[in-house]
Amino acid sequence: MSKSKFPKLHKVQWQILKKMATQEHFRFNELKPKEMDPRRFVYHLDRLKAFGLILHDKDSGKYWLADGGKMVIAHYEDLPSIEDYVVQTYLLLYIKRKGELLAVKRKHAPYLGFVGNPFVNMVSDEYIRHSAGSALSELGLEGQLSLNLILEMIYKRKDKSVRTHAFIYIFYTENPKGEPKKNNEEGTLSWLTPEELLKSEEYYDNTKDIIEFFESKGFDKNSFKMISKSYSTPW
Repeated sequence: MSKSKFPKLHKVQWQILKKMATQEHFRFNELKPKEMDPRRFVYHLDRLKAFGLILHDKDSGKYWLADGGKMVIAHYEDLPSIEDYVVQTYLLLYIKRKGELLAVKRKHAPYLGFVGNPFVNMVSDEYIRHSAGSALSELGLEGQLSLNLILEMIYKRKDKSVRTHAFIYIFYTENPKGEPKKNNEEGTLSWLTPEELLKSEEYYDNTKDIIEFFESKGFDKNSFKMISKSYSTPW
């Protein structure tokens, strides 16, 4: 979907699309913020339907992403962001077994040698959850995935200007069946304790925050949270 063809979205419409990416169907009251007037919210839903980004079944009352909406959500291309930056979106798998995490050491620049959780290649014409499940299978593993964390990241340069605005959808699974491959397109795979991963020579600047969330005593795999955080970059 090119910029010339993509409609300008209101921030409320953007938030609706992001929320609808977390599961296949929603009802009106599950989507509408409590403080928003219902008539105003209907307007935004109607606009998204007119743009061909969402679909609605009147009989069941359910809303879901249309193919165009799936494509937009899969990449967040052309969506308005801070300082008009294109929003980048990534998927990440937090795979845990016997106190260890499946980690990958990257073999490609610009993060050559960095160690972190496996990232997922997104497919533009399918739901994010399906992309995560396919990626788990490609690793040689089978298990139930839960979406527990969305990490919104603002990367700022030394002069405090925004360099990147990105979202990471993080899916969790524990004690999956099977044995992971030793290598994949991203790099070399191995099991590490959270402490070992953080002792690596180089790891992503968000890794510590992700580990602290999933390893906290209060973590519940049936819960969901969105965290927004700023990071500094040397570039």
